[in-house]
Amino acid sequence: TDIERQLYVNPERRSALKRLLEERGVVQGFECQFYRKDGSTIWVSMSLRAVRDANGVVFCHEGFVEDITERKRAEEALEAALKDWQNTFEAISDGLWILDLEGRVVRSNGRVERLLGKKREDILGRCCYQVVHGAPDFIESCVFQRMKQTHTREWAELEDQERGVWLQVAVDPIYDKSGAIEGAVHVIRDITEHKRSEERLQQQLMRISLLSQIARAIAERQDLESIFRVVLGRLEEHLPIDFGEGLLFDPQTDTLTVAARGPKSRQLAGKLGLAEGKVMPVDQTIL
Repeated sequence: TDIERQLYVNPERRSALKRLLEERGVVQGFECQFYRKDGSTIWVSMSLRAVRDANGVVFCHEGFVEDITERKRAEEALEAALKDWQNTFEAISDGLWILDLEGRVVRSNGRVERLLGKKREDILGRCCYQVVHGAPDFIESCVFQRMKQTHTREWAELEDQERGVWLQVAVDPIYDKSGAIEGAVHVIRDITEHKRSEERLQQQLMRISLLSQIARAIAERQDLESIFRVVLGRLEEHLPIDFGEGLLFDPQTDTLTVAARGPKSRQLAGKLGLAEGKVMPVDQTIL
């Protein structure tokens, strides 16, 4: 009978087994798949040795065969689960690290490389403070150190001024079977756009508040010079203004008169010769 094809799912495995027996005389834990009588398959582990006669000629093989189908299924399921976990780990949009108890990076996903601008070989095996801060030891406000003390999630926002980005870092503890911390999950998220949106919102709120203050000041005053001073003072206080003056236009003489200047503009006004009360022909101004 054709044992190779009737018994072995992969006939080449029988050839490999024969070759090993010829070379070594003993084979242990040789794994392959067999067909059952009903056509289904099983995984087996074989341990065999060659039995020789008085002349050294092999006349049979003896040993045992163990059914390891359940073990192989468990291994395959574990391998599939690990592959799924790795795919998920790499697909997450945030940067992820697995840290040991000393803060060394034992696993890192690709997103971290893009967020920090570093290669994976420059990250793995190094401590988090070396990679993120370029420091020789844990910094004073380190979220990893805080997490080890509080046993809960700790987080912080960091500005990378060199690269012009804002990062949010969060650390969650990993516990062993006894409930002791054995490491941590370190999450790094790019929050640059969020911070910029916050800044834009703050600027808008500041402008609204400024307009409200100016409107109240105008309502409380009657003369233009007082109104100009209040408006210029508020603008200099809240906006990046280098120089501010209020001018009155006289259409009959076609001139401008310096009615008021901002408190922070006095020095520059003196250098420019633009004292309060100065009258200038319109065609001689830079307006």
